[in-house]
Amino acid sequence: MFDNIELCTARLQDWALSQGFAIVRRSGSEKKRAIFLCIHHGAASKNTRQLEDHVERDDEGKITSRRKQESTSINARNCLYSIRLSYKQLGKRGSNRWGYVLYIKKEPEHNHTLAANPLRYKQHEKTLPDYQPAVELASSLRSANISYSKAVRVLEQSGFSLNRKSYYNIRDRRISAQVDEFNGLLAALDELGFIWDACIGDNFADDDTVVGQQLQQIWFSLPEQIELAQQFSADFVMLIDGTFHTNSLNLVLIVTAGISNCGLTFVSSLSFARSEAAVSFEFIFKSLKKRIFISSIPLPRVIISDQAGGLKAAVPLSLPVTTTLQFCDWHVVQNIKKRVADERYPVEQRKKIHDLVWRFIKSKEADIEVARQELHSMLRQKEISYLSDYWQPKERQFLRAYTRKLPNLGAFSNQRSESIHPVTTGDLHKNLTIEGACRRLAETIQRKTRDLTLKEAASGGKLPRTLDQYPFSKLADSVTCYAIDQITTEWEITKYEHSKGTLQSVLDIPCNSCELILRYGLPCKHF
Repeated sequence: MFDNIELCTARLQDWALSQGFAIVRRSGSEKKRAIFLCIHHGAASKNTRQLEDHVERDDEGKITSRRKQESTSINARNCLYSIRLSYKQLGKRGSNRWGYVLYIKKEPEHNHTLAANPLRYKQHEKTLPDYQPAVELASSLRSANISYSKAVRVLEQSGFSLNRKSYYNIRDRRISAQVDEFNGLLAALDELGFIWDACIGDNFADDDTVVGQQLQQIWFSLPEQIELAQQFSADFVMLIDGTFHTNSLNLVLIVTAGISNCGLTFVSSLSFARSEAAVSFEFIFKSLKKRIFISSIPLPRVIISDQAGGLKAAVPLSLPVTTTLQFCDWHVVQNIKKRVADERYPVEQRKKIHDLVWRFIKSKEADIEVARQELHSMLRQKEISYLSDYWQPKERQFLRAYTRKLPNLGAFSNQRSESIHPVTTGDLHKNLTIEGACRRLAETIQRKTRDLTLKEAASGGKLPRTLDQYPFSKLADSVTCYAIDQITTEWEITKYEHSKGTLQSVLDIPCNSCELILRYGLPCKHF
């Protein structure tokens, strides 16, 4: 006899542990009765989600069925073991004593061998005293995006180690309860404080009727990111790059970034898109103009990226003609390097060509033709034509003699934006839901933004050690050390020319050719 069903369940589970099996409870039509079955009851799983028996794929190998995994297992082995529990009046009729009573009409038998180690059943593992503390510790490690290979060492020191499956099955409690993934994503973005824009497309049936809607792209940014972009990217430079394998929907994560007054890279916005097509970048530029570069805040005058065809098509359509699309010089070198390798040049010759390409890209404007001829002398006519036809019309977009005169804050490539991929996507993977990816990105960006703010604050009040202290002492509290360091060389040259009496001849050179004011917006020797 038992006072309630929970006490009866716990007692039976303990007894099943001693025997080498586990029980499950199936409630009756009322809460006053229950049936206890062996965990191996039934001939098949309930399949409440109505999944197909096997994974189905189309001609391209993509999964089209609701079932996503083929190699799954079930406990059902058609075991007939069962015990019934009923709420009955105890003693003589009219005694008014009631309780739960187990009924076993006939000693049931199992049709399977009882387990030598009953802890293989999760029901029994959960009753161990060290299990719950281990789960709480594992949950904290999962929230910090620690891999199992690293977390297992910490769990072993706690006295209880979860297996890999149990560790990765610990769900993040912050994940939205929304059943629909798109609505869950929007709820998470609002909860995390993101400013966002979404592009929704219609799904059409064969008769051209709308049968539903599908997320095409979403752009989002935190208020602190927007503030940084307005402060540092406006009228200067923005870097754009995309990365893959960050979510279960296989959407491309497109990142826009800027450079702060400490020379540090920050993420200004993010966007999940279906591809790097022109329409994706047009939507990003539309959102940037709507959310960041508003009113009197000017758009960036330079966009740095690789040779993405979609971006090249979108920039002239979405941004003013005064905006320059600067190509990453590192990607240019890699493209030429691959072309030379594909043409089977000897290894030693390829190394020389690689060095000459970099020398050509870094050459001064007066030395460009000399460096070009030197490079051509190492190439066959086919590769010379390739450079002349494909790259020469774009030289003003990647040769440093020209990009030094652009307001790009000293950036020659988009390596800055690519360098933040391990930071922003290090906690992401291809099996992560889009909502989970946004939550992890929010944590990473907020942490990096705090670090950037602290570094900016730490930079104040200091001056470069070798700088002339007297004329710059008052700037230390209002200008970062990085910015002052940029003008150190210019200041020393100005002092030297003045001491020689030749400063005026230097000042006769037009101010619009000074790299400091063109690239950084900092005062040059003409000020």
